[in-house]
Amino acid sequence: MESKIAVRYSKPTEQSPAPYGTVVRVITDDKSYEHYIQINDDESKPDWHTLGYVLEKAFQQYIDNELFIAECLNLYKHHENKPFFKLLQIMQSSDN
Repeated sequence: MESKIAVRYSKPTEQSPAPYGTVVRVITDDKSYEHYIQINDDESKPDWHTLGYVLEKAFQQYIDNELFIAECLNLYKHHENKPFFKLLQIMQSSDN
């Protein structure tokens, strides 16, 4: 899947067909932005959700893991070079 972010000024709707995994950056009135992702395999019936919602659901089982949250905060605050490796290690040890 090719990663390409489309930019819009309004939220995508069920009338906004797009391939599975399409990310849309919506520019808001205050010049900030929100991201939406299309999660239906059938692009003619798009199901758009905020990227935050999708990530929350994807990582739901790790939310009570203090190490996972600490590494997510490091990624958010410091953009460390290898945070994904640390997150993967935490997730793998949590799954066992």
